[in-house]
Amino acid sequence: GRDLWKQAWGRRSWIQDIEWIANSSRQTCHLKADQLAKQGESVQYSSALIVPSSGMKRVILDCYPQCPSDRIRVMPWGALPTTFSDSTPLREEFGVPANAKVILTMSRLSPEKGIDRLLKSLAENERDDVWLFVCGEAAFMKGEAYERKIRALAEKLKKIKVVFPGYVSGERKRQFFALANVFVFPSIHESYGLTLMEALAAGL
Repeated sequence: GRDLWKQAWGRRSWIQDIEWIANSSRQTCHLKADQLAKQGESVQYSSALIVPSSGMKRVILDCYPQCPSDRIRVMPWGALPTTFSDSTPLREEFGVPANAKVILTMSRLSPEKGIDRLLKSLAENERDDVWLFVCGEAAFMKGEAYERKIRALAEKLKKIKVVFPGYVSGERKRQFFALANVFVFPSIHESYGLTLMEALAAGL
């Protein structure tokens, strides 16, 4: 993997030779015609395809069986070692009681992330001392409509406090990991699941 990156970054035309398909999903086979054509051209003309998991490699081979298997390189992501942060600033910002049970989910707001399933599950067994933080912003495709849907579901919860802090990164992201008692990863499918790795690295 390291040699492949050296070759890629060392060539001026690397962006034409290596197509990064890290955020694709099983929806790949159901794209609109123009999007499918562009993606097909990327697969056809790229010298190598880099994907983060063997599952993503299988998806591409299912969608583009003409693509040689050895052209697709699996290069897993990972979470960098993290330093534990203090959650006090977030508790003060949002008014989270010290005895609250905090659930955290973190992803772009998109149907395949399954946040609606999480909210529906919580609705079946509500408790007064539970807070849910849904970190992330609306995805480019279908994101705004999906955000409206999950906000409407959140409003139906009578006891659980649901907060949408938006996109988080850096120290603020680490603070949310420190704040949480449990990290929930309700995705229907994933190319890799980087936030899950980050949550594990943070001790959740």
